[in-house]
Amino acid sequence: MKNKNYDLFIGTDPSLAHVGFLKRIPVITELEDDINVIPGLAKITFPYTSLILTPKECKTGKYEKKTIHYNGYMKLAYLHPRWFNKKAAKFKQPYFLIRTSKLGAYHDVGINGFTTQLLQRIVSLLQDKGSVFISSEGILDESLKPYELRINPSEMQDVLSNSTMLISDSQSMTMEAAMLGVPSLRYSDFAGKISVLEELEHVYGLTYGIPTSFPGRVFDKINELLSLPDMEKEFQNRRQKMLKDKIDVTAFVVWFVEKLPGECEDHEGESGVSGEI
Repeated sequence: MKNKNYDLFIGTDPSLAHVGFLKRIPVITELEDDINVIPGLAKITFPYTSLILTPKECKTGKYEKKTIHYNGYMKLAYLHPRWFNKKAAKFKQPYFLIRTSKLGAYHDVGINGFTTQLLQRIVSLLQDKGSVFISSEGILDESLKPYELRINPSEMQDVLSNSTMLISDSQSMTMEAAMLGVPSLRYSDFAGKISVLEELEHVYGLTYGIPTSFPGRVFDKINELLSLPDMEKEFQNRRQKMLKDKIDVTAFVVWFVEKLPGECEDHEGESGVSGEI
């Protein structure tokens, strides 16, 4: 970037904030994690960024004065029905998708997820109800490799959108499932700690967080969901309620960037902005 002229940086990477600060270029940092979930990232990013763009539920602590909240979710930007077109199922339905994270990011220190034994029990429960596919960031145990999902990464949202249920220890894919109206269980020590997922669980009923200290609840919740008379229709109705309440995030971000710098005011009723530049 040394010999190039830019008017604005927007993204999630701390390096954008640093380069923008040094070159005196406005920087918008976009995220949807609370400051207490990403303390390290916040410490090296928030002091140097110009604005923080985040869903209204997210907490940015002492950086609230430079935060613009919007009434939506980051992943709704690409999974809103105006922008995401569901394709025909790649695999025979019904099928269940299991997603396991490597949990190797800095904010995953001390966070637990699935064990091989628990995954084996989940597969055993589900395999007579439909096909089971496991998408794993790490190396699967030999006993689970027959279930490994082998697709182009660009197909993941299509596979997810046609699945019967997501069982995961990934926060990101759980968010994506909720945006698509796919029932999801999140088995993670982050359960109960992330504001956007808490809203999706307790306001819209689109996902369920289960701490790793209660593995038995995973099976209880799977059985409870499968006992619903028409689970797919029920969750699509819940999704429609969520979509009705939320803005088109892509349209908002385009509007927001085009208004910069200095032209945005508080347009909460019109655009969903709850802060002020």
